Amino acid sequence: MSIMTLSLFVGCALVAIVSSSMSDPTLDEAWFSWKSFHRKQYNKWRNRVVADYLLVLHNTRFSLVVSVVRKDVRSRNEAEQDVKRPAEEDKNLKLLDWGLGNEQISNGGAEAGNAASYRRMVWDENMKYIAKHNLEHSMGKHTFTVGMNQFGDLTTKEFAQFLNKFNKKEAGNLTYKVFTAQKNIELPLAVDWRPKGYVTRVKDQGQCGSCWAFSTTGVLEGQVFNKTGKLISLSEQYLMDCTQVVGNRGCNGGYKVQALLFIKENGINSEQSYPYTAKNGDCKSNKNYIVASCKGVRMIPKNSETDLAAAVATVGPISVSIDAEHRSFMLYKSETGRTLEAREESKKNGLGREHETTEEFRRILAVSSAKKAQNSTYKVFKSRDNIELPITIDWRPKGYVTAVKDQGQCGSCWAFSTTGVLEGQVFNKTGKLISLSEQYLMDCSRPVGNAGCNGGSVLGGFLFIKEKGITSEQSYPYTAKDGNCSFNQNDIVATCKGVKRIPTGSEAHLAAAVATVGPISAGIDAEHRSFMLYKSGIFFEPHCSTVKLDHGILVVGYGTENGKAFWIVKNSWGASWGNEGYVHMSKDMDNNCGIASNAVYPEV
Repeated sequence: MSIMTLSLFVGCALVAIVSSSMSDPTLDEAWFSWKSFHRKQYNKWRNRVVADYLLVLHNTRFSLVVSVVRKDVRSRNEAEQDVKRPAEEDKNLKLLDWGLGNEQISNGGAEAGNAASYRRMVWDENMKYIAKHNLEHSMGKHTFTVGMNQFGDLTTKEFAQFLNKFNKKEAGNLTYKVFTAQKNIELPLAVDWRPKGYVTRVKDQGQCGSCWAFSTTGVLEGQVFNKTGKLISLSEQYLMDCTQVVGNRGCNGGYKVQALLFIKENGINSEQSYPYTAKNGDCKSNKNYIVASCKGVRMIPKNSETDLAAAVATVGPISVSIDAEHRSFMLYKSETGRTLEAREESKKNGLGREHETTEEFRRILAVSSAKKAQNSTYKVFKSRDNIELPITIDWRPKGYVTAVKDQGQCGSCWAFSTTGVLEGQVFNKTGKLISLSEQYLMDCSRPVGNAGCNGGSVLGGFLFIKEKGITSEQSYPYTAKDGNCSFNQNDIVATCKGVKRIPTGSEAHLAAAVATVGPISAGIDAEHRSFMLYKSGIFFEPHCSTVKLDHGILVVGYGTENGKAFWIVKNSWGASWGNEGYVHMSKDMDNNCGIASNAVYPEV
């Protein structure tokens, strides 16, 4: 009987089997001990039949694969055969990931058989992975070990959704040209590109923070018309679904510069072929439907309405960002808008969104992401000439680094990376090591584009701290959930003057910065089970990306072990993860996992 036939038979006839009985009984004691230690409880999984079917299907398939978890000693050749069986594991992992949509995950609530069975299935899968990886480590195939930790009942997809919310890209990190107005040109007193055919009909983003996508398509539609004479309505949904790889977040906000540079590389679909749904979806682009592209991006000089007017008059419609977080704008009806402190005579309000509060309106618009990308400025770090760097450096014993913290099930890594690097610089200046408040950044830095547990940017965090300062962890303790901004100005204990960025992708410059400045904030690609379950050794992941960064960390030093160089990295997943909360990541290995792609530190 084939695997598929057996799977269908089991799915139709045996769903009533108590699924937990098919788990590996030799791991029962370890499972219950692990659950008890990490205080794991699960809410009931609503779709009981699917739960049982998934587990039976998983166990049926895995019964056909020789497990590496064996008590007897096997030959190297046999072990290597197990290494060559990733395809079947991938199928099982896809099933596990698919099952995520049917369960509400919680560390509280009543114990329920199906939820526990599903989590046990994931846990068993991770145990098999650990055994396989560590067996390969003993054969010299890996430079690090993995082990069971608090994330053992999560799939890698769930792990990324819970924890990895680091927003990497900023407009300043990308390449663009600056618009220069033509000299000695007389601009018209008025210009309107609508009757000239440059502008499509007014669209509606709905209850989705996708303004950035509409602004991107709008300006490109005008330039495509200028070149071809054809006005094509371009797809905002395409940008929402497909540009997440460059840092955009669909309905949760995005960056126009990133979107245009994505279009430069990949093109864009028409609205007709990829219609708008006002919700996030998977990328379903078809190259046959690409209707437009661009060669690059030009930026209008900041704060210059004169240059903006010249661009509008000579180029066409221009994409801009504005501060729209005001009831007056939310309810605007007609005439030229200008808001004075006590006079609002030049505008009228209408009943467009009167049922929404200003805060709800702000969330829908998601204008903050655009503001952050446009307004963030920084200097570039330059290493000193003719300076000999130490072979090893570790800032922990020198007093620059606070204790390992735990972000919990909240995507706030960006806040921990921000506070970590600032704590070191404050210590360098004052001699006082103060644990700074991540919760303050989560609750209060939303105006610059950060989104608490749903992700944020280190650069945006520093932009906020530069203007407002930051409180201590003691005065504003961490709760691992989003809250309202509530602090006392008297509790501000630190600030910064600006930000310096390490040249992108240069591990040599990163080493120079770590050696001469102190701990450095960095972003990495952490969406790998090998990283999730890391235990010890020098971490190297061959499948890591250097551009798709999703997790913020702190580089506190570097060193060597048996001739292999590594970075000393502080994580924010508690002291029980990895090597007491730290990981040694491969150094000078082609920027593995992008550790030098987005590294910054504040000037204090």
